[in-house]
Amino acid sequence: MSNSRLFVLLCVVTILSGCDNWLKNQLDDTDPTGSNPLLYDVTLQGIEDSKILDELNSASKLKKIVFNKPSTEFALQKRIDSDKNLFLKILHKYGYFDAQINIKIAENKKSNNTKQKAKVRIIFQIKTYSKYIIKDISIEMSIQEKEGFNKNLDSITITRLNKSTDLNLEEIQNARSNIILYFQKLGYPFVSTHNPIGYINSKDKNVRIIFPIKLGPKTFFGKVNITGNKKIKKQFIMNRIQWIENDLYNQEKVNNTITELMKTQIISQVKIQPSEPIKDNSDSADTTRISSPHIEIEVEETPMKSVSIGARYSTSTSFGGQLMWNHKNLFGAGESLELSARNAIREQIIQTSLKIPDFMHPNYTLNLRQQYVKEKTRSYKAKVIGSYLDITYKFTKNLRLILGIIYETIKTRSFAEELKTHKFSVQHYGLNSGFSADYSNDALNPTKGFKLSSNIKPYWSRNDKSSNIIDWTSQGSIYLPIIQNQFKNTNFVIASNLKVGMILMKDFKNEAVPNRRFYSGGPNSIRSYGYQKIGPLDINGVPIGGRSLTEWIVEMRSQFTDTVGAVAFFEAGTVMKKGSPILTGTDTMYGTGLGLRYFSSMGPVRCDVGFPLKRRRIPGNSRPIDSAFQVVISIGQSF
Repeated sequence: MSNSRLFVLLCVVTILSGCDNWLKNQLDDTDPTGSNPLLYDVTLQGIEDSKILDELNSASKLKKIVFNKPSTEFALQKRIDSDKNLFLKILHKYGYFDAQINIKIAENKKSNNTKQKAKVRIIFQIKTYSKYIIKDISIEMSIQEKEGFNKNLDSITITRLNKSTDLNLEEIQNARSNIILYFQKLGYPFVSTHNPIGYINSKDKNVRIIFPIKLGPKTFFGKVNITGNKKIKKQFIMNRIQWIENDLYNQEKVNNTITELMKTQIISQVKIQPSEPIKDNSDSADTTRISSPHIEIEVEETPMKSVSIGARYSTSTSFGGQLMWNHKNLFGAGESLELSARNAIREQIIQTSLKIPDFMHPNYTLNLRQQYVKEKTRSYKAKVIGSYLDITYKFTKNLRLILGIIYETIKTRSFAEELKTHKFSVQHYGLNSGFSADYSNDALNPTKGFKLSSNIKPYWSRNDKSSNIIDWTSQGSIYLPIIQNQFKNTNFVIASNLKVGMILMKDFKNEAVPNRRFYSGGPNSIRSYGYQKIGPLDINGVPIGGRSLTEWIVEMRSQFTDTVGAVAFFEAGTVMKKGSPILTGTDTMYGTGLGLRYFSSMGPVRCDVGFPLKRRRIPGNSRPIDSAFQVVISIGQSF
């Protein structure tokens, strides 16, 4: 190789090496060796709104990678410029279109390490100026679509935005979803919106917002095509469809159908959408009408068999465990077969149940249950073999009626002094009639709405008419949301529950079966008192059981984060031998307490500590009847 060629080659290598180092400095704002980095801290000035300040701090690149120090002033400046642009976008989102940001860089004292560069302080001086407000809101479509659409558009109602309010670009983007849902409810499933257009008036500090939309064809529900169902019968899915063929398309009915299918617990995912429309070739004056397209329903099935283990603890009933096997789709139409065994110190239960939905009609559900129960409580010991058949009728979306028959064989004995010599052995036939209404928003963690239920159960004894009995219980719960965050999630709820019951019987004192009487106190009722300890007691402090029952609970529920919350509660309960349900007088027991909640995917896990406000003692005995506190650990809210 000649000397001239060698010289040119060396020059090229030198230039490429320099370019490589220059590119590294441009693309990598850190020193790979970690030597001699630039130290800095960041301050934001001029923002008083804590929400905006938190968003600025979260978006800041300078703060996100503060531990990855830049090695050059150029790299640091890149971060500063990036943050400035991000901050302006966030301020514009909240309607501060005139916002300005000045950046001040000041050096602090040098570090004791002489090899390290001096620490710098970066100050973003933000001036927001006036916040722009919304002057006008409008929705625009083509002239042809306007002629076919015969409704007056109320832009404020549709978008859920208000005039003369502060501008928030995030809320404007949410308004697009509201527009789509509004027109989908009116038969336009293919409606689409473009980016909203904003006309800014810098003089008056306001903005006029226009939402351009394309309606697409007017659509009617057509024939249904179901895919993805391998073990579930097609008719089971069809029974849960909330629309009728040839009805005007309504997205709300589609959403309700998805909800009903998900509630079956044998479908994990549902996708419903109309197929591509085919234009109607008729001479109809309504040019937007089309022939009904097929409605495509795509489902994904869950595993049909499951085994679950559960546990519960309270100081009054100690530990309890449950093992359950379940087949959710026994014959292909959502029939649920469940085998369960529950074991605790005070009770053992073995149970088999079969639930058959769509029994002769989609609104009827047949429930069959066989169980063996062995109990040994503070008040009595009992063995019960029971057979139960109920038919539930879905009267409306939220209201259900129930009618059933009962057969029970009961052998029981009371520990109370006045009933100790009496052994009860009865065979009861009975009816179960009642209703339940659930207008709450969640089964395990309701935050608004209410629930009502009532049951009347008349029993006839096979051998002794004096044991005939009518058992009546009613219960109501209400949930009032008080405080909500910016995402409309409820952070504070006042919840209240009232339960009353009464037994009608000729000779209650001597003939009422101990396990059929009313008791109160414990993890499923008044938590501040021990299991069955509220109500009449014998001379040894043993519960006798009562003819009437009243329980009232008020809870103040709060949620601090997505997973953590707390509860403060007050409760009162009365069990009486005579009379109607009341909540006054010396027989009423009061309690209060605090609880923690962990909101898991299965529902809230609760830990409650209750304190009785009326601690009783056995006459002539210093030992108290009521403990100083009670602890309950379980899954789901108390009501």
